[in-house]
Amino acid sequence: MTLRLGRARNWATKYAPERLRFKIVEKLPPEIKQKLTQKQRKGLKQLAMDLSKREYDPVGLHNHIYKLAGEIGLKPPELFKAIYLVLIGRESGPRAGNFISAIDKEFVIERFKEAS
Repeated sequence: MTLRLGRARNWATKYAPERLRFKIVEKLPPEIKQKLTQKQRKGLKQLAMDLSKREYDPVGLHNHIYKLAGEIGLKPPELFKAIYLVLIGRESGPRAGNFISAIDKEFVIERFKEAS
């Protein structure tokens, strides 16, 4: 591990504000799935299908989420909220396009299917 990465990890674990700390929920709790609306579930299902069919760069994925929300009659923040809930158990998080692009694509697809 480089010195810089070690320092960043130390800062994140010891000094970062709580809003910047998060981890992926290993197993989707039933109460999170119950919080999702029908339209949010529909959005996650469609997003899973889209991710399995095509590659997106982080900005393209972020923009696609906005477009998809509009197509299913959902305000974009509500679809982002669903994404964060099923991945990190919170209603907000890092920029979705960057975050989803940085983690295992198959995990994301399966989690979105499970939640829909």
